[in-house]
Amino acid sequence: MKKTADICLSPDLLHLFNLKDKIVVVTDVFRATSVMCTALNNGIVEIIPISNLSQLNEFNSSDYIIAAERDGKIVEGYKYGNSPLNYHENKSINGKKLVLTTTNGTRAINLSKKDANEVIIASFLNITAVSNYLYNKQNDVIILCSGWKGQVSLEDTLYAGFLLEKLINIGFKSESDSSFLSRQLVKDSKSNLIKFALQSSHKKRTENLGIDRDLKFCLQLDIYNNVPFLKQNSIVL
Repeated sequence: MKKTADICLSPDLLHLFNLKDKIVVVTDVFRATSVMCTALNNGIVEIIPISNLSQLNEFNSSDYIIAAERDGKIVEGYKYGNSPLNYHENKSINGKKLVLTTTNGTRAINLSKKDANEVIIASFLNITAVSNYLYNKQNDVIILCSGWKGQVSLEDTLYAGFLLEKLINIGFKSESDSSFLSRQLVKDSKSNLIKFALQSSHKKRTENLGIDRDLKFCLQLDIYNNVPFLKQNSIVL
């Protein structure tokens, strides 16, 4: 029997899916899962994903880097936010643990961990590694798009379509409408992925924040060849 893969377009729809024995692939292309992949490949040894800002008070220690983002901006009082470029080739983070809270991505991760067999972290930066990882597992897959405050986002849906295409090519089965819609986006974007993805509402919403370099960085393919995963309450390689 073929393994199956499905797409959940928003964390607010996750309750409609049976996660038992499944691998949940969480993606938040702009920018949380791209940050996680980048940080772990540049010296961070562990990431603790936090849903609520109030929880950050538990980690007020020199052992941690504290990063907080809301509505695309660094939360006042914190040095780090949701920019992968903060962590790329940054020697000062080597060997540190990162406590991270974001508007969408960390919420999606924490919603998944109760029932899923496994939760992994996915972005364009490691898309082939994710595909290979899932090929070698026996579990069915749910690709969870973090979206924006419960709404569907273009960039995450597009990523889900790209990953699903890879999974179907290696033997997975997928028949849902969300899968069909995501794969149609792939067809529309293949001539210019970056131009297509930058039509997203996220790009328009953050126009005045100066994060264009972030967004283009997040749309690079296969910069990293590993797959972060949730181990208890931390994300590690």
